[in-house]
Amino acid sequence: MKQKVCRLGILLLIILLIPCGITYLLSGKGSKSSGTKNDSIRIRVEENGVDKEYSLDTYIMMAMAADIPVTYELETLKAQATILRTYVYVVAKKNETNSLKADDIGLQYKALNAAKVSWGEENADQYEKKLLKAIEDTNNMVVTYNDDLIIPLFHPVSIGMTRSSKQAIGEDIAYLASVESKGDVQSTDYMKISSIPKETVVEQLKKVYPDCNVSKDSLEDDIDIEKRDEDGYIKSIQIGDESITGDEFASFFELNSTNFYIETYEDSLRFICKGKGHGLGLSQYGANFMALQGYKYDEILEYYFTQTQVVEYIQ
Repeated sequence: MKQKVCRLGILLLIILLIPCGITYLLSGKGSKSSGTKNDSIRIRVEENGVDKEYSLDTYIMMAMAADIPVTYELETLKAQATILRTYVYVVAKKNETNSLKADDIGLQYKALNAAKVSWGEENADQYEKKLLKAIEDTNNMVVTYNDDLIIPLFHPVSIGMTRSSKQAIGEDIAYLASVESKGDVQSTDYMKISSIPKETVVEQLKKVYPDCNVSKDSLEDDIDIEKRDEDGYIKSIQIGDESITGDEFASFFELNSTNFYIETYEDSLRFICKGKGHGLGLSQYGANFMALQGYKYDEILEYYFTQTQVVEYIQ
Protein backbone atom coordinates (compact mmCIF):
# COMPACT_ATOMS: atom_id res chain seq x y z
CA MET A 1 0.00 0.00 0.00
CA LYS A 2 2.81 2.45 0.87
CA GLN A 3 4.35 2.05 -2.58
CA LYS A 4 0.97 2.69 -4.22
CA VAL A 5 0.33 5.80 -2.11
CA CYS A 6 3.77 7.18 -2.96
CA ARG A 7 3.28 6.56 -6.66
CA LEU A 8 -0.14 8.21 -6.65
CA GLY A 9 1.04 11.21 -4.67
CA ILE A 10 3.90 11.84 -7.06
CA LEU A 11 1.59 11.36 -10.03
CA LEU A 12 -0.91 13.89 -8.72
CA LEU A 13 1.87 16.43 -8.35
CA ILE A 14 2.80 15.91 -11.99
CA ILE A 15 -0.76 16.00 -13.28
CA LEU A 16 -1.75 19.22 -11.54
CA LEU A 17 1.26 20.97 -13.02
CA ILE A 18 0.66 19.83 -16.60
CA PRO A 19 -1.70 22.27 -18.37
CA CYS A 20 -2.71 19.95 -21.19
CA GLY A 21 -2.78 16.20 -20.65
CA ILE A 22 -1.77 13.07 -18.84
CA THR A 23 1.39 11.25 -19.74
CA TYR A 24 1.82 8.95 -16.77
CA LEU A 25 -0.06 5.84 -15.69
CA LEU A 26 -2.48 6.23 -12.81
CA SER A 27 -3.07 3.05 -10.83
CA GLY A 28 -3.65 1.79 -7.31
CA LYS A 29 -5.60 3.34 -4.43
CA GLY A 30 -5.41 6.56 -2.46
CA SER A 31 -4.71 7.20 1.21
CA LYS A 32 -7.12 6.32 3.98
CA SER A 33 -9.34 9.23 4.93
CA SER A 34 -8.46 9.12 8.63
CA GLY A 35 -5.41 11.14 9.53
CA THR A 36 -4.04 14.34 11.00
CA LYS A 37 -6.24 17.41 11.37
CA ASN A 38 -5.49 20.39 9.20
CA ASP A 39 -4.37 22.65 12.04
CA SER A 40 -1.27 20.48 12.58
CA ILE A 41 -0.03 20.63 8.98
CA ARG A 42 2.50 23.36 8.27
CA ILE A 43 3.76 24.31 4.83
CA ARG A 44 6.97 26.18 4.08
CA VAL A 45 6.99 28.45 1.04
CA GLU A 46 9.59 30.77 -0.42
CA GLU A 47 8.65 34.42 -0.83
CA ASN A 48 11.22 36.82 -2.25
CA GLY A 49 14.04 34.50 -1.26
CA VAL A 50 12.80 34.09 2.32
CA ASP A 51 11.32 30.84 3.69
CA LYS A 52 8.02 31.33 5.50
CA GLU A 53 5.81 28.78 7.23
CA TYR A 54 2.03 28.83 6.90
CA SER A 55 -0.94 26.86 8.16
CA LEU A 56 -2.79 24.59 5.76
CA ASP A 57 -5.69 27.04 5.54
CA THR A 58 -3.42 29.93 4.58
CA TYR A 59 -1.65 27.77 2.01
CA ILE A 60 -4.99 26.72 0.49
CA MET A 61 -5.94 30.40 0.21
CA MET A 62 -2.64 31.12 -1.56
CA ALA A 63 -3.19 28.20 -3.94
CA MET A 64 -6.76 29.29 -4.69
CA ALA A 65 -5.53 32.81 -5.44
CA ALA A 66 -3.35 31.28 -8.14
CA ASP A 67 -5.51 28.56 -9.68
CA ILE A 68 -9.16 29.67 -9.76
CA PRO A 69 -10.93 32.97 -10.49
CA VAL A 70 -11.94 34.52 -7.17
CA THR A 71 -14.98 35.97 -8.94
CA TYR A 72 -16.49 32.48 -9.14
CA GLU A 73 -19.41 31.57 -6.92
CA LEU A 74 -18.78 30.78 -3.26
CA GLU A 75 -19.92 27.16 -3.69
CA THR A 76 -17.38 26.74 -6.52
CA LEU A 77 -14.63 28.10 -4.30
CA LYS A 78 -15.72 25.72 -1.53
CA ALA A 79 -15.37 22.82 -3.96
CA GLN A 80 -11.88 23.99 -4.94
CA ALA A 81 -10.84 24.41 -1.30
CA THR A 82 -11.96 20.84 -0.60
CA ILE A 83 -10.02 19.54 -3.61
CA LEU A 84 -6.84 21.29 -2.51
CA ARG A 85 -7.20 20.10 1.08
CA THR A 86 -7.70 16.51 -0.11
CA TYR A 87 -4.58 16.77 -2.25
CA VAL A 88 -2.40 18.15 0.55
CA TYR A 89 -3.50 15.30 2.80
CA VAL A 90 -2.49 12.81 0.08
CA VAL A 91 0.94 14.44 -0.12
CA ALA A 92 1.29 14.47 3.67
CA LYS A 93 0.48 10.76 3.72
CA LYS A 94 2.97 10.09 0.96
CA ASN A 95 5.74 11.93 2.79
CA GLU A 96 4.68 10.63 6.21
CA THR A 97 5.02 14.08 7.73
CA ASN A 98 2.91 17.09 8.63
CA SER A 99 5.75 19.47 7.84
CA LEU A 100 5.77 20.03 4.10
CA LYS A 101 7.57 22.23 1.63
CA ALA A 102 5.64 23.90 -1.16
CA ASP A 103 7.95 22.08 -3.57
CA ASP A 104 6.76 18.76 -2.08
CA ILE A 105 3.19 19.72 -2.93
CA GLY A 106 3.86 21.28 -6.31
CA LEU A 107 0.72 23.39 -6.63
CA GLN A 108 0.82 26.91 -7.98
CA TYR A 109 0.38 29.52 -5.26
CA LYS A 110 0.43 33.28 -4.97
CA ALA A 111 1.54 35.30 -1.95
CA LEU A 112 -1.50 37.03 -0.47
CA ASN A 113 0.06 40.48 -0.74
CA ALA A 114 0.65 39.89 -4.45
CA ALA A 115 -2.87 38.52 -4.84
CA LYS A 116 -4.35 41.64 -3.23
CA VAL A 117 -2.42 43.84 -5.63
CA SER A 118 -3.75 41.87 -8.61
CA TRP A 119 -7.31 42.08 -7.26
CA GLY A 120 -7.12 45.84 -6.87
CA GLU A 121 -7.50 47.95 -3.75
CA GLU A 122 -11.28 48.17 -4.08
CA ASN A 123 -11.71 44.36 -4.19
CA ALA A 124 -8.82 43.05 -2.07
CA ASP A 125 -10.56 42.81 1.32
CA GLN A 126 -13.77 41.42 -0.16
CA TYR A 127 -11.98 38.71 -2.14
CA GLU A 128 -9.75 37.72 0.76
CA LYS A 129 -12.81 37.31 3.00
CA LYS A 130 -14.54 35.30 0.26
CA LEU A 131 -11.66 32.81 -0.01
CA LEU A 132 -11.39 32.57 3.76
CA LYS A 133 -15.12 31.81 4.05
CA ALA A 134 -14.83 29.08 1.40
CA ILE A 135 -12.05 27.47 3.41
CA GLU A 136 -13.69 27.87 6.82
CA ASP A 137 -17.09 26.64 5.60
CA THR A 138 -15.45 23.40 4.39
CA ASN A 139 -13.14 23.00 7.38
CA ASN A 140 -11.46 19.57 7.29
CA MET A 141 -13.78 18.26 4.55
CA VAL A 142 -12.27 15.96 1.91
CA VAL A 143 -13.38 13.79 -1.02
CA THR A 144 -13.22 10.01 -0.60
CA TYR A 145 -13.96 6.87 -2.56
CA ASN A 146 -14.50 3.69 -0.52
CA ASP A 147 -13.08 5.54 2.52
CA ASP A 148 -9.87 6.42 0.67
CA LEU A 149 -8.76 9.92 -0.23
CA ILE A 150 -9.12 10.37 -3.96
CA ILE A 151 -6.74 11.82 -6.51
CA PRO A 152 -8.69 15.10 -6.97
CA LEU A 153 -7.88 16.18 -10.50
CA PHE A 154 -9.24 19.45 -11.85
CA HIS A 155 -8.95 21.61 -14.95
CA PRO A 156 -10.25 25.02 -16.07
CA VAL A 157 -12.66 24.08 -18.90
CA SER A 158 -13.81 20.78 -20.42
CA ILE A 159 -14.95 20.09 -23.99
CA GLY A 160 -18.55 19.76 -22.78
CA MET A 161 -17.74 16.35 -21.29
CA THR A 162 -15.00 15.54 -18.84
CA ARG A 163 -12.48 12.91 -19.81
CA SER A 164 -12.44 9.40 -18.38
CA SER A 165 -9.26 7.93 -16.94
CA LYS A 166 -9.80 4.93 -19.21
CA GLN A 167 -9.46 7.14 -22.29
CA ALA A 168 -6.71 9.35 -20.90
CA ILE A 169 -4.36 6.81 -19.36
CA GLY A 170 -5.82 3.38 -20.03
CA GLU A 171 -6.74 2.78 -16.39
CA ASP A 172 -10.39 2.54 -15.33
CA ILE A 173 -10.79 4.54 -12.11
CA ALA A 174 -14.36 4.67 -10.85
CA TYR A 175 -14.35 8.28 -9.66
CA LEU A 176 -12.66 9.58 -12.85
CA ALA A 177 -15.47 8.69 -15.24
CA SER A 178 -16.62 10.94 -18.06
CA VAL A 179 -19.54 13.18 -17.09
CA GLU A 180 -21.45 15.88 -18.96
CA SER A 181 -20.33 19.44 -18.27
CA LYS A 182 -22.75 21.47 -20.36
CA GLY A 183 -21.88 24.87 -18.96
CA ASP A 184 -18.38 24.75 -20.40
CA VAL A 185 -19.62 25.53 -23.90
CA GLN A 186 -20.30 29.08 -22.68
CA SER A 187 -16.67 29.66 -21.70
CA THR A 188 -14.42 31.78 -23.89
CA ASP A 189 -11.88 28.96 -23.48
CA TYR A 190 -14.25 26.30 -24.80
CA MET A 191 -12.79 26.88 -28.25
CA LYS A 192 -9.73 28.95 -29.03
CA ILE A 193 -8.20 29.53 -32.45
CA SER A 194 -4.53 30.47 -32.72
CA SER A 195 -2.66 31.28 -35.94
CA ILE A 196 1.12 30.98 -36.16
CA PRO A 197 3.13 31.81 -39.30
CA LYS A 198 4.55 28.67 -40.91
CA GLU A 199 8.04 30.10 -40.83
CA THR A 200 7.76 30.64 -37.08
CA VAL A 201 6.46 27.10 -36.55
CA VAL A 202 9.42 25.65 -38.45
CA GLU A 203 11.94 27.81 -36.59
CA GLN A 204 10.53 26.89 -33.20
CA LEU A 205 10.33 23.19 -33.98
CA LYS A 206 13.92 23.05 -35.21
CA LYS A 207 15.15 24.77 -32.07
CA VAL A 208 13.87 21.87 -29.99
CA TYR A 209 14.05 19.09 -32.58
CA PRO A 210 16.96 20.05 -34.90
CA ASP A 211 16.71 16.76 -36.81
CA CYS A 212 12.94 16.82 -37.29
CA ASN A 213 13.22 17.51 -41.06
CA VAL A 214 10.31 19.92 -41.57
CA SER A 215 10.02 22.81 -44.03
CA LYS A 216 7.69 25.73 -44.58
CA ASP A 217 6.62 24.52 -48.02
CA SER A 218 5.52 21.06 -46.87
CA LEU A 219 4.64 21.82 -43.26
CA GLU A 220 1.02 20.63 -43.47
CA ASP A 221 2.33 17.22 -44.62
CA ASP A 222 5.27 17.17 -42.20
CA ILE A 223 2.99 17.43 -39.16
CA ASP A 224 0.84 14.33 -38.86
CA ILE A 225 -1.44 13.46 -35.93
CA GLU A 226 -0.72 9.80 -35.23
CA LYS A 227 -3.15 8.95 -32.46
CA ARG A 228 -6.15 10.47 -30.70
CA ASP A 229 -8.31 9.03 -27.96
CA GLU A 230 -12.07 8.71 -28.44
CA ASP A 231 -12.62 12.18 -26.94
CA GLY A 232 -10.33 13.82 -29.48
CA TYR A 233 -7.28 14.40 -27.27
CA ILE A 234 -4.02 13.83 -29.15
CA LYS A 235 -1.80 11.07 -27.82
CA SER A 236 1.06 11.33 -30.31
CA ILE A 237 2.02 13.50 -33.25
CA GLN A 238 4.65 13.04 -35.96
CA ILE A 239 6.88 16.05 -36.64
CA GLY A 240 8.90 15.18 -39.73
CA ASP A 241 11.09 12.34 -38.52
CA GLU A 242 10.27 12.89 -34.84
CA SER A 243 7.34 11.41 -32.90
CA ILE A 244 6.33 13.35 -29.80
CA THR A 245 3.40 13.35 -27.38
CA GLY A 246 0.44 15.64 -27.75
CA ASP A 247 1.35 17.14 -24.38
CA GLU A 248 4.80 18.14 -25.63
CA PHE A 249 3.42 19.76 -28.76
CA ALA A 250 0.61 21.61 -26.97
CA SER A 251 2.97 22.87 -24.27
CA PHE A 252 5.54 23.97 -26.83
CA PHE A 253 3.03 26.14 -28.72
CA GLU A 254 1.13 27.17 -25.56
CA LEU A 255 -2.12 25.55 -26.67
CA ASN A 256 -4.90 25.25 -24.09
CA SER A 257 -5.20 21.48 -24.40
CA THR A 258 -4.23 18.48 -26.51
CA ASN A 259 -7.71 18.45 -28.06
CA PHE A 260 -6.84 20.43 -31.16
CA TYR A 261 -6.98 20.33 -34.94
CA ILE A 262 -4.60 21.91 -37.44
CA GLU A 263 -5.46 23.59 -40.69
CA THR A 264 -3.60 25.76 -43.18
CA TYR A 265 -4.65 29.39 -43.40
CA GLU A 266 -2.72 31.41 -45.97
CA ASP A 267 0.94 31.38 -44.78
CA SER A 268 0.05 30.24 -41.28
CA LEU A 269 -1.02 27.15 -39.39
CA ARG A 270 -4.26 27.58 -37.52
CA PHE A 271 -4.79 25.57 -34.33
CA ILE A 272 -8.42 25.02 -33.33
CA CYS A 273 -8.27 24.00 -29.69
CA LYS A 274 -11.13 22.77 -27.50
CA GLY A 275 -11.21 23.00 -23.73
CA LYS A 276 -8.47 24.05 -21.35
CA GLY A 277 -6.40 21.58 -19.37
CA HIS A 278 -6.24 17.79 -19.27
CA GLY A 279 -10.01 17.32 -19.02
CA LEU A 280 -10.01 14.91 -16.07
CA GLY A 281 -11.99 15.35 -12.88
CA LEU A 282 -13.68 18.61 -12.00
CA SER A 283 -14.12 21.36 -14.57
CA GLN A 284 -13.85 24.64 -12.70
CA TYR A 285 -15.99 26.51 -15.21
CA GLY A 286 -18.55 23.71 -15.26
CA ALA A 287 -18.58 23.63 -11.47
CA ASN A 288 -19.29 27.35 -11.41
CA PHE A 289 -22.13 26.83 -13.89
CA MET A 290 -23.64 24.31 -11.46
CA ALA A 291 -23.16 26.69 -8.54
CA LEU A 292 -25.06 29.38 -10.43
CA GLN A 293 -27.92 26.89 -10.78
CA GLY A 294 -28.05 26.43 -7.02
CA TYR A 295 -25.96 23.29 -6.46
CA LYS A 296 -23.93 23.08 -3.23
CA TYR A 297 -20.22 22.38 -3.19
CA ASP A 298 -20.57 18.78 -2.03
CA GLU A 299 -23.14 18.07 -4.75
CA ILE A 300 -20.77 19.53 -7.33
CA LEU A 301 -17.86 17.42 -6.13
CA GLU A 302 -19.90 14.23 -5.96
CA TYR A 303 -21.15 14.88 -9.49
CA TYR A 304 -17.74 15.36 -11.07
CA PHE A 305 -16.05 12.66 -8.97
CA THR A 306 -18.48 9.81 -9.46
CA GLN A 307 -19.24 7.38 -6.62
CA THR A 308 -17.46 9.59 -4.07
CA GLN A 309 -18.44 11.15 -0.77
CA VAL A 310 -17.51 14.47 0.79
CA VAL A 311 -16.71 13.71 4.43
CA GLU A 312 -14.85 15.12 7.39
CA TYR A 313 -11.23 14.04 7.70
CA ILE A 314 -11.06 12.54 11.18
CA GLN A 315 -7.96 11.41 13.06
